[in-house]
Amino acid sequence: DKLLNNISRTSADILVIIHIRTKETLFQSRSVAESLGYSKKNAPDLFTLLHPDDLQPMLDHVDNMVTAVKGEVREIEYRLRKPDNGYRIFRDRNTVYKWDDEGVPVEKLGIAQDITSELNAVAEVRKLNLILTLKNRELTSVNAELTTFNNIAAKDYAKTLRTLYMNLEYVASNDADQLPQKIKTNLRKAQSAIQKLKLLTDDIIAYSRIPQLESESTLTNLEEIRDEVVGELAKSTPDAVATVSSHKLPSIQGYPLLLSVLFSHLLSNLFTAEDRNVEISYDRVPGSKLLFPDMLDIDYHKIIFSSTGIKLEPEDAEKIFTLFHMLRERKKPGSIGLAVCRKIMQLHQGFINAVPLKSGIAFLCYFPVMTF
Repeated sequence: DKLLNNISRTSADILVIIHIRTKETLFQSRSVAESLGYSKKNAPDLFTLLHPDDLQPMLDHVDNMVTAVKGEVREIEYRLRKPDNGYRIFRDRNTVYKWDDEGVPVEKLGIAQDITSELNAVAEVRKLNLILTLKNRELTSVNAELTTFNNIAAKDYAKTLRTLYMNLEYVASNDADQLPQKIKTNLRKAQSAIQKLKLLTDDIIAYSRIPQLESESTLTNLEEIRDEVVGELAKSTPDAVATVSSHKLPSIQGYPLLLSVLFSHLLSNLFTAEDRNVEISYDRVPGSKLLFPDMLDIDYHKIIFSSTGIKLEPEDAEKIFTLFHMLRERKKPGSIGLAVCRKIMQLHQGFINAVPLKSGIAFLCYFPVMTF
């Protein structure tokens, strides 16, 4: 009994000893009724609190304990009524505590555990899983529709635009002598609008297909990516850059093709100007010291692409990552380069932002260390 008292004081559950034949409660580590909210003075008997549907199963369970062998544990779940007529759900694990002289069980020891919160949590998880399943089905359907749209845009829509442009070109070229100057001017304007629409469509298709560029995630040497991209840009714009300096860059787990696209878009935004210095710097920083939402408490590779000569207003620091927002005037009407960069960083579970500097701009990229 002393051992039982010591155990009951340290247990969060309720220990109950019941006489199997009389159903009399012989011991409780603490009052079950009081745990339900009843006063100590007017605490009802345990069996009177049982849900009507659980009373007979509980009586049968106690009666059947006479057949339990030594060391056997039997479980039962049941509902007990609260003062407000609501119910809490309990689970009992019972074993024989005492036998009579003939070896027949006479008392059973039970550990009563309130599992209401546990079952509610399980039900909530099931509900959330159902919602997630439905959302996934919805997302799958939407993705299928987007794929269909992309295929149509990439083939039928683009072909229609080309046909329309060529027909207008045919009219403008072959019937030029018969057309008033005003009509010819309007035809050229229409062609220009069609060409812009085609470029915008191409950009949307390219942006939507970024995830399809993923291959296997591999350990990628960013120094090799940098050297390759800088070399290609230097060839295409030989007079655009004064100097390019860089810290030693790490190898990270990622998608090589997408990382090459990332470097290309960021550097191409910094290359096209005279007397411009481009710098690529690196540091390893703890996520706990960064201010991005959803930043994990792990280390991040911080890579900064900075340059002089480009002015960025603070209010535009976030806008430039939206579709078709241009960092500066370009010849090409559509521009999704920086939106692509953000998409690529998201696919690497990373973050990117732009910061205006006193004499230029910096793009800050954060890659989680060994996430994959």
